[in-house]
Order: sequence, then structure tokens, then C-alpha cells
Amino acid sequence: MENQYDISGVDIKQDTIRVYEGGEACSSILGYTGTISSEELKERDDSKLTINSIVGKSGMEQYLDQVLQGRDGKKEVYVDNTGRTTQDLGVIQQPRAGKDVYLSIDVELQKKTYEALERKIADILVQHLINTKTFDKKGVDDTTEIKIPIYDVYIALLNNGVIDLEQLREEDASELERKFFQIFLKKKSEVVQGIEKDLRELSTKYNELGIENQEYQSFIIDNLNIINNKNNNEELVEKWEKGELSMKDYLYDQIGVGNINSDIIASEEEYLNKDEIYESLVSFIVNELQENSQFDELINKYLVLNDEILPDDIVRLLYEQQFLNPEDEDYENWNRGLITTFDLLIKKIQKLEITPADLALDPCSGSAVVTDTATGKVLACVSYPGYDNNRLANQMDNKYYYKIYNNASLPLFNRATQQLSAPGSTFKPVTIIAGLEEGVIDESTMVECDGVFDKVDPPLKCWNHAGHGAVNGVDSALKNSCNDYLCEVSYRLGMIDNDEFSDKQALNYIQEYAKMFDLDEKSGIELTESKPKITDNYAIPSAIGQGTNNFSTVQLGRYVTTLANEGTSFQLSLIDKIDGVETSPKVESQIEINKRSWEGVHAGMELYTQSTGIFDGFPISVAGKSGTAQEVKNRPDHGLFIGYAPADDPEIAVAVRIVNGYEAGNAVECGKNIFEYYFGIE
Repeated sequence: MENQYDISGVDIKQDTIRVYEGGEACSSILGYTGTISSEELKERDDSKLTINSIVGKSGMEQYLDQVLQGRDGKKEVYVDNTGRTTQDLGVIQQPRAGKDVYLSIDVELQKKTYEALERKIADILVQHLINTKTFDKKGVDDTTEIKIPIYDVYIALLNNGVIDLEQLREEDASELERKFFQIFLKKKSEVVQGIEKDLRELSTKYNELGIENQEYQSFIIDNLNIINNKNNNEELVEKWEKGELSMKDYLYDQIGVGNINSDIIASEEEYLNKDEIYESLVSFIVNELQENSQFDELINKYLVLNDEILPDDIVRLLYEQQFLNPEDEDYENWNRGLITTFDLLIKKIQKLEITPADLALDPCSGSAVVTDTATGKVLACVSYPGYDNNRLANQMDNKYYYKIYNNASLPLFNRATQQLSAPGSTFKPVTIIAGLEEGVIDESTMVECDGVFDKVDPPLKCWNHAGHGAVNGVDSALKNSCNDYLCEVSYRLGMIDNDEFSDKQALNYIQEYAKMFDLDEKSGIELTESKPKITDNYAIPSAIGQGTNNFSTVQLGRYVTTLANEGTSFQLSLIDKIDGVETSPKVESQIEINKRSWEGVHAGMELYTQSTGIFDGFPISVAGKSGTAQEVKNRPDHGLFIGYAPADDPEIAVAVRIVNGYEAGNAVECGKNIFEYYFGIE
């Protein structure tokens, strides 16, 4: 400023920088700000906003934008042709600050919950890693037996943005980086040439190809938008899926039935014969593969599996690019041959120097919600993995945004509010309450569990295949999470006033009581939230949380809050105060049921946590229920937990989900960690 008259064209300006506290743990709640886009400016139609305005782009920044926005001030000045002020007419409109908003989040609880999730997910990964190239999931009947081959880790380090592949192409690339890049280019060229040769000359049937080439061809058919699926020929598709056709014959036949996407055929001719269309199609495939980043990932995969890129070189590159610290003791021990490459990576995952989010394997994500049972205020709402919102506010770090946008673990996706899954056995209290209230059972009703419920077809197995024997009462049913007992409750609901079981009637009762807990409605939290779904099929499986039930973690959070406080269903909220005025709890609904129904469920949930062994010696009584939700047979199940404490006078309620977390006990342990921190238990 002192030299502004001597330095033409240079100016100094005051500006603000948005700084976020709480790190990755809080990013999914806070979101970030940025310069308004032209589309947003049109949508908002707000005279206070200009093309230079900073607005909320996601999270609470976006939800509260109009509350947080102040009003710009205006100052009138005359300037000369060099931009220097010649006359200052003063302020003609005073600036006005927006309102201050205080969230209900306990930031330390939020961070500890995030850390607990990340720690547990890393432990699950380490527990299931094996020192092999591959693992045959088809040979596994129980998803808890799925193992993670260490070569999946090597591949992930290349394909999930941990190793900077763009650096391999730079002029200042190291010798090792150049070596990687040359190996990649050679491999890709060979693969594309091989595909082109097969398309033009060889015509090898799919089931006669090796696994690697099968995967390349499947990628082409499934990902390059060649086939017009609207008019697909089922018989032709079936032959392809059975491997009875070559890709060449399959594409020729699809051309014959007019089922090729015409947008990809490049020709100035109005009419093309079958051979001309095929030639154009082959050219499209070859050109597309040259530019397709997903195909590059497939190339990387087989470079690793074929040992064309060695695991040791991948590790060296991690250190060379300084993703890992070259000064650490583990690296020295590895270089001296004191630990293996497998052991080194295990250590790095254990120390969270390589995180589950970096690898995006199963598991790599989770979520947790903690609420005040008396108000419905949210004390923690965690989505793992998160991201650094400081790098997206102010000046957008485009390289960082690109990296997290393409990360397969989806850090920009709020798993607490948007990810839906079946609730598993966490749903069982609803079925118990339905049975008690409709009089088909009482608190002491006994059901004999022999390991399978076979009053309907197909029969449904209890998780305890040997059976629980005599299950004496609803508290014992919840303690043992007995599927037979819950199926019997649903069966009896379908038998009310009937000579034969009515699946529809049983389903209606389950739906009715689920709706009493507002499980058909969003939780009310001030973030983007997916619409939940109460089951609409299969009354017997629905009774144990299967069927078509689908809820987010935040919706399970409201549900367990309602269980804890015996019937007050709040609209969950992240807002504590606006401009110093505390916001009042909003009640969504009030459940009126028999006191003994509540007591039966509470007793069963308290017995359940005592039976896990996880809470042994815990100084505060905890009530809870775990759940396991299977989505597909070739991936680990989701692990869930709902709970509240103290059990006799609840202060907080907790809901946890670990996606593909193998066993519900892992989610229970996370729940315990949350209670430990909140109640100050060492």
C-alpha cells in the first residue's frame, strides 16, 4: 500500500478465508462453501447475491446458507483512469452479518466416533488379509469366511489414487516411475492389439479364453455403451453369458438384430452394410480403450497379478512419492529383509498410515449417529471416510477434489444419512412389540427353537443352526436374537382370526408397528437424506429385519432414541441455537403402548448386551441390539448395532453401521467405544 503510486497495476485487497475445525470427522456435516455458479444464481433469484457471492455448496453450509448469509455493504467512490480513488463519498449501505448458528454436535465425541470407526474397519481388514494373489469366494458358504488377498491391496494402491499415476508421465519422473509407466504402456498396447486381433481375425469363443481376456471382453460389452439394452435379444444375451459365442460373433449378431447404439457409429454414409457397421464398431472399441481410465485400472490389475509390476516396487513407489515416510523404522527393517512386504503393509494399515479409505476394499466405510434421548438433538453424526473440506472451500483444490471424487470409498457420500440397507436383527424389537400389543404372545411366552422355522415354505433358518431349545419369553428371544421366536410371532400375527396363515395380514401388522416408529419417514435431520422403506413383501423374513426393509443409520438412530425414551419420536436436529436462541425439540409422533411391552423389550435389549461379552466389566448398564444384513453372497455382510445408556435412565442413544463389516460384533464394539468416551470410561 505504501508503494501503490509507484507500482502500476498492483493492488492489495482484504478478503476472508473459511476455516473448518474438526477435520475429516466433521466434513460430512459442515460441508463447504464456494463461489456461486450461474445455475445456482438463477435458481436462488435473490437480489442480495451476485456472481461473486460465496454460498454453501453442501452440508449445513448449504442448508443454512440463507441464515448465515449477511448483506454486503456499499461504498461510493470516484476513481481515475488508473483506478486510484479521487473522491470518497462514503458508505451508502452498511454491511450486515448473518446469524450465528451453533450446532448440537459434541465435536470431541464426533472425532472419537470417527476414529473408532476407522480403527475398527482397519482391524477387520488386517484380520482378514491373507498372503495370496487371489481368493475364491465361490467356494465359501459363510460370508464371514471371505478373505482378502494381499494382492488386492497392491492393486488398490495403484487404482485408488494412493500412488500418483499422473506423476509417472511427468518430465521429472524418477527412474522407478518411468519404469512403471513404460511397463504399463507396453502392456496396454499388447492387450489392445490382442483384442483388435480377436475382433478382426481369431473369433475365439468367450469360454475358451483365459480369465484375463474374459474380463477384458466383459468390460467392453458392459462398459462401453455398445449395446442398446432397450431392444436386447434375450436369447442372444443368454448365449453370450454362457460363453457360447465369441465377442465378434456376438457383436455381428447384435448388428443383425439392429441392437447396436447408432451414436457410436462414425460414418458420413446414410446406409451401411453389416460389415461396414462392424468395422466402425471395432474402430470405436479400440479408440475408446485407449482413453478409458477404468480400462487402465484393469490393465494395472493384471500387471500386478501377473507380477509384471512387483509388490516390492509398489512399496518403493509409496515411499518415493512420500505417501509413506522414508525415515520410518518399518521401511528400514523391510530394506534389511527383517520383515516381508506383506508384514510391512499389515503394519501400515494397523498404524492407519494406509487407511481403509485409501484401499476401498471390503470393508472401507461406516457410519454412526449419537442422539440425546430427551431432545432428539444429534450429538454426533459420522460418515467414514470423510474429506478435508478446507481444501474445497475458498480456492478449490481441483486435484484434491478429483482424487476424492474418484475414490472408490466415496468420501463425498454421506453414509449416515444417505446409505440404506436392511436393518437385520435391530428390527426385532418392532416385531416383539407388535406381538405383545396384538396379544399373540405375552412377556413369558415360550417358543421351542430347533434351528429352523418350517411352518412356511421356504423354511427360514435360525442363526443358531442347532437351535436355542426352549426360549422362555420375549427378553430371552431378544437376548438370543432367536429367529425362530420372531418368525413364530409373525406367523401368529398372520393367523389372527384365520384358519390358515395369511402372509399379507402378518405383513400389515409389521408395517403398522414400523410406521408407529416413523420408520417410513425421514428422520428430520438438516442434511440430504434418503427416503426409507418399510418392507412390503415376505412377512416371515421381514419379522427379523429382512424382507425389503431399508433404512439409513440416522433413521435407525431416531428409532433407537424412541425405544430408549419409551415412545417419543423426535425430528432429529443438528441445530442447537440460532443467534443465541435455543431451538426447541420437535416431536414427530408419540407412541402409546402398554408399559409392559416397553419393559419386555428393554429387559431383552439389556440382556443382549450382557450376553455379548463385549460389555463385560462395563460400569454402566447398556441396552442394545445388533444386526447383520446380507446384500450379496460374494461380499461380507453389513454389521449393525443400536443401543442406549444408561439402560435404566437413558441419556444417549447410538446407531452404528459398518458396511461389509463381516460380523455384527464389530459394530457392537464401536458402540461400546462411543459409550466409553461419552461417559468418560477408561
